[in-house]
Amino acid sequence: MPSRANSLRFKSDYHWLKNSPELINSQIVSSHMGQNLRAAHELLSHDVSLPDAYETEFKRLGIYFEKLVIEALRLNQNYRVLNTNYQVRTETRTLGEYDVIIENLSERQFIHVEVAVKFYLQLGQGEQLCHWVGPGLRDRLDLKYQRLLTHQLMLGEKALESGCNDLPYVPVDGKALITKGRLYYPFEAYIQQRFSYPDEITDDHLKGFWMSSDQYNAYKQSQPDIRWYNLAKPFWLAEICAGEHDLLEPFEIEHLVGAKQVVAMADDKELMRGFVVTEDWLKRTRDIEQIT
Repeated sequence: MPSRANSLRFKSDYHWLKNSPELINSQIVSSHMGQNLRAAHELLSHDVSLPDAYETEFKRLGIYFEKLVIEALRLNQNYRVLNTNYQVRTETRTLGEYDVIIENLSERQFIHVEVAVKFYLQLGQGEQLCHWVGPGLRDRLDLKYQRLLTHQLMLGEKALESGCNDLPYVPVDGKALITKGRLYYPFEAYIQQRFSYPDEITDDHLKGFWMSSDQYNAYKQSQPDIRWYNLAKPFWLAEICAGEHDLLEPFEIEHLVGAKQVVAMADDKELMRGFVVTEDWLKRTRDIEQIT
């Protein structure tokens, strides 16, 4: 993206981070862990805006999202960012990595902030975590959730068990979870607003659709005024702003491979977004459905 567009996109994504709903319900995570997690809105609720000329480089979506979170935490005067991507090691191995360590300035406490942005498509009925898979079919929500509970959020405890008592952030005094993203429902369910999802997901989570290439062709014919564009990963977070469609490539079904995220636009406004998938992608999902 040109630098000017880069700055506008980062500011849009920053606003999205602060105002979009959580994906994973931190209260449910707290109950499963038997520990209280600080809510994301507590860490992100402040009125300081980014500078007008703020720019950053987009590398990978997860790294870019962490950058957004870190900037939001740095602008919150109640906290101080102490370290990011801090590895916890013993003499023989690496136990894991704290995404962000902050200090609560009023309480003088270290807080481990776990950060994730995730996108999952529904297979099966939807009410179980294992019914949700990543677009590349290498990631499942149930596996992510279990790792979050048993490893990522338990890193401080694992460090203590391994004798890492001399590290500056062991033990941490508190934990926080910031998860954002979107769930993508089968197209008919999305259009009819019939959403079935696990208890671990927030009720107001962001929603999209997924459809086969045949469904796409049929819907496109029925809605000739809609324009369809590829959504490259730098555009996966905030909605497309007025004028940004010029930065997007028109979607061409003939070039479809796997699962491709697209956006439907009309009158320079985003109507909806979701994935169009190939027949080969659908065949590969049948093996996953047998597992789940």
